[in-house]
Amino acid sequence: MSGGWSPGENVYWLDDRRIGLVARRPAAKGSEYAFLRVGPDGQQDIVAELYGENHCRRPDGQFLFRLFDRTTVLWSTRADSLAPAAAEALSECREAAARGLSRFAARFGDLWALGTDGTFWAGVADRGAAGAELLLFDADETAGRWPVDIALGEDIVDIVPLDGQGRFLVYPAFNAQRRADLRSVLPGIPVWTLAPGSPPELRHVPWADWNAQGIYRILPVRDGLAFAVAGSRRAARSFAGIYLESEGWAQAHAADLLPETLAVSPDRCRLAWTERREDARLPVLMTGDLCKTLPPKS
Repeated sequence: MSGGWSPGENVYWLDDRRIGLVARRPAAKGSEYAFLRVGPDGQQDIVAELYGENHCRRPDGQFLFRLFDRTTVLWSTRADSLAPAAAEALSECREAAARGLSRFAARFGDLWALGTDGTFWAGVADRGAAGAELLLFDADETAGRWPVDIALGEDIVDIVPLDGQGRFLVYPAFNAQRRADLRSVLPGIPVWTLAPGSPPELRHVPWADWNAQGIYRILPVRDGLAFAVAGSRRAARSFAGIYLESEGWAQAHAADLLPETLAVSPDRCRLAWTERREDARLPVLMTGDLCKTLPPKS
């Protein structure tokens, strides 16, 4: 990236061609931060100079920023305009899931994880030794409650809105010990797709050496799932990189990447992520086109 900027942990697709991200660069006193827009040819421009990394993407795709002067603004990605917003809007956006855990406890009991697309909510309720319950609902009605016989009360569970129409990807982010314990119990890491009007679709990322250790992120792409995994100091060799279900879970890209930065474009053809490289002092932004036979590019 130009201008001395390096990508942070938050990477977003604004549409099928442009990426938005929080970036930082050295300053006279510490670091300065900005939200950048990056085009398909790598051209970049500053959308807003930020106070720290303070921002939040709303379910409707618009962003809330805390600016360098500590005012709060709403960025309309469609109109490409900044408008003043209430100071509390940013914290309300960032804390929506946490607030929902207590808001919906009376309906569903002990909620362990929650996500929303702005209309629907997907959640996981802890049912102790009996396992867990997958939930899909809106503010008034429950679209589905499905028990699963896997205890998830101590696992981080990722909930990814898919299309704004009530579809979600739900999967547990098992730590390495949990993965080792479950290898003889489950065929792989369970991944559920929830949607109104139908039971959950369950798939498994099969157990393998490449997903035995290291944090990971799973996202749907044009043909199946993409699995990004970080390296582990405990492993004898590094399996870090991106693996594709459509390729029989072969490694599509080997890199010391940050899985939490993996993002997929709305058409599910393109991936973006950040990775560390030996020839670069700071992390670099990378993209790859799954609908063409092209190598990832920075």
